[in-house]
Amino acid sequence: EYGLLGLPVFDTLTFEKFSYTDKNGNKITQAAITFQNVIIELSQPKNIVTTVIQGRDKSVKEYINEGDFLISIKGNLVGLDANKMPVEEIQKMVALKTAPVEIPVSSNFLDQFGIFSVVITDVKYKQIEGTRNVVSIEIEALDEVPFEIKSNA
Repeated sequence: EYGLLGLPVFDTLTFEKFSYTDKNGNKITQAAITFQNVIIELSQPKNIVTTVIQGRDKSVKEYINEGDFLISIKGNLVGLDANKMPVEEIQKMVALKTAPVEIPVSSNFLDQFGIFSVVITDVKYKQIEGTRNVVSIEIEALDEVPFEIKSNA
């Protein structure tokens, strides 16, 4: 997103603290991680089924529902030591990516669209030429509405 002067608009994004049970039965708690300067991009394609009918020009469209928000987050992992890779920050991001649950998020921008939880689908890491303590990161995610299955028994 760009402001009135054509410059990127930055936002703060926090992946909130959360817990889950892994496949071995261990309780895993992930600490909150805040990115101070990220650029967030959203799109929301509709789910529509198209059917082609013989002898009819154009297809028949059946609206199914509003699709998931596709979320792209671009930012940097920055270590405090100018001569060292941000190892701790990378390890935290890897832990977020591998969590098999939705992750609560806080962002003024995402709040406007009712997005409070995401599922991370991909993370790209890129070294930045001329720096040792900065790694560029691009996170792809889908919005999620947490739900619970309740028994009628």
